[in-house]
Amino acid sequence: MNLKSTNNPEINKYELEVEVTPEEFNDAVNAVYKRESKKMNVPGFRKGHAPRAFIEKYYGEEVFYEAAIDHLYRPLVMDAIEKSGLNVISVGDFKIDEIGKDKGILCKLTVITKPEANIQGYKGIEVKKQPVTVTAEDVDREIDRVRERNSRMVTVEDRAAENGDVAEIDFDGYEVLRDGRPTRLTPKEFEIVALLAASAGKVFTREEILEHIWGEHEGMDLRSVTVFVRKIREKIEPVPSDPRYLLTVWRVGYKFASN
Repeated sequence: MNLKSTNNPEINKYELEVEVTPEEFNDAVNAVYKRESKKMNVPGFRKGHAPRAFIEKYYGEEVFYEAAIDHLYRPLVMDAIEKSGLNVISVGDFKIDEIGKDKGILCKLTVITKPEANIQGYKGIEVKKQPVTVTAEDVDREIDRVRERNSRMVTVEDRAAENGDVAEIDFDGYEVLRDGRPTRLTPKEFEIVALLAASAGKVFTREEILEHIWGEHEGMDLRSVTVFVRKIREKIEPVPSDPRYLLTVWRVGYKFASN
């Protein structure tokens, strides 16, 4: 693991850019495969005896990625903090920029450091009340705000959906529009899309998706959700490998883009 850079965007807040080599990432994926493959069913193989390549083909290449990230997370964080030399008191956001067998992992880790207080020259400070000037731009912004608050929905049927529009999901017809054209999903695929889209921006774990869609799911493999998500992306995403709508939140689950 390599610490590529350390940025200081705010006081006591640092962003560490960390690189995991392809070899290190594949070692983690192999470790997860050896542990998790015992629980996985692949047609044509006895349970727990399917080769990694067949599992990845059946469930998707990224099937072991999330668990591999969990496997690497703690040593990655500890190593990055040690190499940074910072006096870290808490760890914040963890964002993955790139991931893949040939790329390894490129990620950013936000940390908070112990603050150093050195206050001088504050005695005798005088503060004057600043005059408030209302510009024409301020008035226009307030007018726009009032218009937005009092606006109403108008149905548009003679063009495709555009940014800022409210798209419609046909719950009865089990249909989603893509570029103004219907994309037919299977019932379960549609129910997953409807669940996530109805709470856009909210993250659902695989367990929550199973519970909402299948109810009693004891014995079902959580990776079934991964398979459904991959198939949905192939139908609704312009570029399935770089999704814009159905997003993965690493180490948590899935969400529908709020914008």
